[in-house]
Amino acid sequence: MARIGNLILVASALASQASARVLKADAGIDVQRMKVGEQATLTVQARVDVPSGTPWPELQLAEGLSVVGKDSSASTSRSISIINGSRRDENLVVIHFQFRLSAKKPGTYPVSISLEGKPLGQGQIVVEAAAQDVRTATILDKRTLYVGQQLPFTWRLTTEEQIQIPKFPDVRTALGNGFYSETRDSQQLQFKPVMENDKQTWRLDITGNLFPLRAGNQKLPSTSLEYRFLKALPPRNPMEAMMGRTMVVNGTARTEEIRLEILPVPESGRPATYQGGVGSFKIQSRLEKNSLRAGDGTTLILTLEGDGQPQASGTPVWSPPAGVETYPPQDEWTRSWKNGVLWTKLVRKIVLVPRQSGTVALDSVRFSWWDPEARKFQSAAIELPALLVAPAAEVQADTTRRNGHSGPMLSGWDRFWIGFGKISAVVWALALIGILVWRLVAWILVRRSRDYAVRKGLTLLDRRLSRLPKDRPAHRIAQELRTILSEALALRMGEEVLAYSSQELPTILRERLGWRDEDAIAVGNLSESLQACEFAGLELDPNSQKHVAGVLVLLRPSKKQ
Repeated sequence: MARIGNLILVASALASQASARVLKADAGIDVQRMKVGEQATLTVQARVDVPSGTPWPELQLAEGLSVVGKDSSASTSRSISIINGSRRDENLVVIHFQFRLSAKKPGTYPVSISLEGKPLGQGQIVVEAAAQDVRTATILDKRTLYVGQQLPFTWRLTTEEQIQIPKFPDVRTALGNGFYSETRDSQQLQFKPVMENDKQTWRLDITGNLFPLRAGNQKLPSTSLEYRFLKALPPRNPMEAMMGRTMVVNGTARTEEIRLEILPVPESGRPATYQGGVGSFKIQSRLEKNSLRAGDGTTLILTLEGDGQPQASGTPVWSPPAGVETYPPQDEWTRSWKNGVLWTKLVRKIVLVPRQSGTVALDSVRFSWWDPEARKFQSAAIELPALLVAPAAEVQADTTRRNGHSGPMLSGWDRFWIGFGKISAVVWALALIGILVWRLVAWILVRRSRDYAVRKGLTLLDRRLSRLPKDRPAHRIAQELRTILSEALALRMGEEVLAYSSQELPTILRERLGWRDEDAIAVGNLSESLQACEFAGLELDPNSQKHVAGVLVLLRPSKKQ
């Protein structure tokens, strides 16, 4: 057993110096040098004549070195001796005391230990800086940009060891303070082998995109990642040489804080059609048909695509002419990533119905944006063809002339009852129509209400949950469950809830929905466990699907009678 520092903790015969119960004791440590995050084991062996009552040794440590765990065990032995022809039979107890020591920073730390007030020895432990075998970094391609300009980032984890990650950081939430952030939920978070300085390392990348929301000097905060791995240690005996000797190393990797300069979009020279777009854009437009009759409809299709902040860069500008009726536009937003850049596409459809015949000139489609590369405003305009409107088709009404004919003579009472029947029929018809209209309006109002939309969306998510395949890998199931949970929360509380971390969810649920503490905390723990399984490969709770189904039930609004 190695000794502390350069000194040997000499076995001390304490039978004549200490309590009569302690016959002999010695101490030793398994390593003399270690790194930050590693542990050293200090062992004390005491031989006593009774199996209980021996106190723990007293350990004196320098500041910075701490005890992270301790344990004790006992064994018995029998000693037979013959002195002057007399046989002496003794039963002895050996107690093993173990202290696990660790340091958070490099240095040389003195150590001394005593038992029942009697010193066993002293020495020192040399702690070296941890090897940079696990590194994290936030990689950006620019440090100066404009409000609303896209900033792609890569959060990179590089390791030379096969590590375990107890809890994966929520990168988008950590970096998103003061920014609109986007990350791909479908990206595969897996370590990939790469060559670095002629040495194979393992790399994991999380890519995303940030859009600054305000001007000024801002910073991307540092993010931390806790990890652990098993480190092989040199054997101390033949048994350890065969079986191997390892130690759990815990560590933390942290990214550096990055300062950014966010510039405002200039006020001077702004076009009248500018709505906040920053980046690169292109627009397209077309008419389904430009030749039609008065009263018929055609559809104007406008397409805007760019790398500006999604749904915050504005829409194509177009004004309908007089004499043409337009319906509210129907918008369809889609997103895609190209070489790490987020592209947003808007397809807007507007139905046009001309009411008069003739040639109707249409206004051009216009859009303006700020080009950060050229540092100037850009504008685009697309001319539309005129509408060629023909007169409406005439409706030919077929009339049939009928000759009058004489019938039986009616009395006054006959005319009264005929009139009464006609009036009753009208009244009942109006009442029936009123009831039908009232029910129709109530039916429409219910289906246009937010609660109905939420209930319908949760029903679809519940069907999707029930059809989840059971034979997928655990991290894929966790990914799908987390997606269903996130979409359910967004249905009930809006898209902004997706920006909150798992730790913030309980507070939001209590404040926004008035949930009980236990229900809100359970949802936060469920989201965190699903993230841990998806990103860190931890074991998936077999009841996770039932828990998600329970959350869908809690999120469902009550029906109004």
